[in-house]
Amino acid sequence: MTKVRINWVDFGKGFAIFLVLVGHVFIGLSESNKFSIANDVLLFLIAQIYIFHIPVFFALSGYFFRPVSDLKEFWYYAKKKTIILGIPYIFYSIIHFCLQKLAGASVRVPTTIHNLLNIYRYPLGVSWYLYTLWSIL
Repeated sequence: MTKVRINWVDFGKGFAIFLVLVGHVFIGLSESNKFSIANDVLLFLIAQIYIFHIPVFFALSGYFFRPVSDLKEFWYYAKKKTIILGIPYIFYSIIHFCLQKLAGASVRVPTTIHNLLNIYRYPLGVSWYLYTLWSIL
């Protein structure tokens, strides 16, 4: 059975992904202080993007939510979401840790082995999104 794609949801996700990328690029440009003349414009654009780009992801994820009817269905759903979100979360956290170790002192927020071992409580970097999405589903 093939899943039917909903075009406006796919567009919304793509647009939100684009805004996340643009927001991160604008933050990097602003923090670099290489565009001091346009820094106020960058900060304004960052604020506008950050008002809604992540809520759009949560809204689109919630669009497909349906209530479960019994405990068996709940556990099936919980297991499925744990696998779908958990595997990328753990994989990303390990990659994040390894890349930071390779980068050495040039990272903004260093990660320790203690941080990696505690990802079940505190997500690393941008993996907070998967962690939060799992916790509300």
